Amino acid sequence: MAGEKKKAVSTPVGSSGSRRAPQVRARFSSEHQILLSLLVEARHKAGLSQAALAKKLGKAKSHVALIEMRDRDITTVETRRWCEAVGTSFLDCARMWEEAIQAARLEAASRAEEVQPPE
Repeated sequence: MAGEKKKAVSTPVGSSGSRRAPQVRARFSSEHQILLSLLVEARHKAGLSQAALAKKLGKAKSHVALIEMRDRDITTVETRRWCEAVGTSFLDCARMWEEAIQAARLEAASRAEEVQPPE
């Protein structure tokens, strides 16, 4: 009815009470999935928690968490700032991303060849 408030939906939690591991969202391309994985890996290599990275970015911890859980998209400008915050240039991040995309494509092509029956 008009004027009624919608009920909040609770966040799924695991048996330990923590949020479940991120699931791959269909709305993100494989290239986007690779980028997000690289950004998370870069944060870990830099020894930064989500909260520490968020502070460097001038954002709330939830901003970083939502991006890492694939619940929020990341812009090019945000990607650049993320790379710089973890001590990597945007160009180096872009190179690593492109190399990872090419490696994933080669792996997929290799798997496709294995599946095809011999003639």
